[in-house]
Amino acid sequence: MRLRSLFALAALASLGCASHRAETRETKLPAAVDSFALGRLEIEVYFFDPTLFIGKSSPEVLRSEVPPKVKEDLWQEYLHRSPIYLFSARDRAGVELKQFCVRGNPEARGTAAFYKVVVIAGNTRGACDPNIPENARLAEKTEAAPGARGSLFEHMAVFQRPEMKQFIGNGVLMFGKYDRVTPYAEVKSAMLGVIRAELP
Repeated sequence: MRLRSLFALAALASLGCASHRAETRETKLPAAVDSFALGRLEIEVYFFDPTLFIGKSSPEVLRSEVPPKVKEDLWQEYLHRSPIYLFSARDRAGVELKQFCVRGNPEARGTAAFYKVVVIAGNTRGACDPNIPENARLAEKTEAAPGARGSLFEHMAVFQRPEMKQFIGNGVLMFGKYDRVTPYAEVKSAMLGVIRAELP
């Protein structure tokens, strides 16, 4: 229980340290967190850690005097309008075929499953960028994102620490409320079905 309550401090420390680095990487993709073959496709997966970007759009989340409820509201608002994962599909020759952007859906409130998958042409730049507002005109298709839910994800920097890995798949306390840390395996498994349906 003590370690769970320490999570909020660890997360805020990550927010404070990381938010400034995001300003220098506005359109550059982060390092891939996974790559794999899927039939004739090569898939690369990128994760946009909210702790790296929220400080730019909502700097008050970094201030100690801001109440936890306000920080929770800012966190949720950020997640409801921002990308979390990008699955980029290429053929064996390296031609970009499609991008599958898992991002928050501002129209889906009151549920943990508030993410959508936006299918985008493979060569479209900036369509899945946490520093750029969503442009609905770039979407070829949008559907609910299976497997993505909640506000904490395995690939967040705080869960890469050895002492925090035990919380992946479990609930932790952040901003005064418990939330489950979504394992990447759940997101990946669900996205395989989405990708196969779009690129058989």
